[in-house]
This record gives sequence, structure tokens and C-alpha cells, in this order.
Amino acid sequence: MSDTIRFSHIYPDISDKAGVSEILQALLTVIHIWSAFINNPDKAKEHHRLRIAVKETRYTIELNMQLLPDPAAKLTEELKKLQEALGALHDLDMLQQRLQDTIKNCEKNRRLKQLETQRSQVLQKIKSLESLNQTVSEQRQHIYEQCVALWQNEQTQALLQTFRNTLEVLGK
Repeated sequence: MSDTIRFSHIYPDISDKAGVSEILQALLTVIHIWSAFINNPDKAKEHHRLRIAVKETRYTIELNMQLLPDPAAKLTEELKKLQEALGALHDLDMLQQRLQDTIKNCEKNRRLKQLETQRSQVLQKIKSLESLNQTVSEQRQHIYEQCVALWQNEQTQALLQTFRNTLEVLGK
């Protein structure tokens, strides 16, 4: 797991339902912590951590579906949408970082090139990379807004709250 989670009530003689309940409550807490950064577009690492927490929660729910109440299936659908959008966002973040690194390297090469023809070729590459970077940036903004909308969706929030409440009862 990406984050340390302490389980205070899991013992060898605990029921399956109570154990799954405690694990999922902890995972939902991790989601809640990382979701605090969803409204800040500059928090790429935190968005990625949120994606990992959503993925772990979704998979845990899917693996234990027979022990869980009805809202679980619908919640996994919403978590999958969010996970996929956050995954696309992370892919664009990584691409953008690589493009920026490549542009920096080209800038260094441009300064080092002695021949004017080579210098102009490098300059053309830089312009192309900057154009691509702008396109990726615009796509990232679109995907980011989609992630925020998915997270802030009233249905998703209601499902999370209902599921959290159900888990509390299940764990008793």
C-alpha cells in the first residue's frame, strides 16, 4: 500500500465483515486526505497519490463484494471513472515533464552548436516541442477539470457517504 494505515481493531478472531469494514474505512480516510488537493491543479504528485488510493479502495471493494452491502457495486463504478481520469491526468503530467526536460536539453544544445545550420535545426525542434507542450498542457487542463467534476459529483459524494455509514454499521 502506498500509505501507512494502522488497523486498530483487526484481530485473528474478528469477523470477515468487520475486518473488511475496518480496512475500507481506513482506505476511505486515505482518499479523503489526498482529495484535499484536488482543487489545486499544481499538485500533480498528490493527484497521483489520490489515484493510487482510489485504485486500492476499488480493488478491495471488488475483491470483497460478497461481504459488502448494495452501494458497493455502484461506488466501484464511480471510483473506476475517477481512477481512469486521474490516470490520464498522471500520464499527461509525466509527458509534460519529459517534454520540458527535452526542451531544456535542446536549449543547451542550441547554445553549444557552432554551425548556424545546426543551431537553426535545434531551434526548430524547440519550437515544435514547445507547441506540443502547449497542446499537452491544454489537454491536461481539460482532464484535470474532468477529475474535479467527477470528485465533486453529488452522486459520487453521496455514495461515498452512504458507503462509509454502511461500513460503520457493518464493522460492529
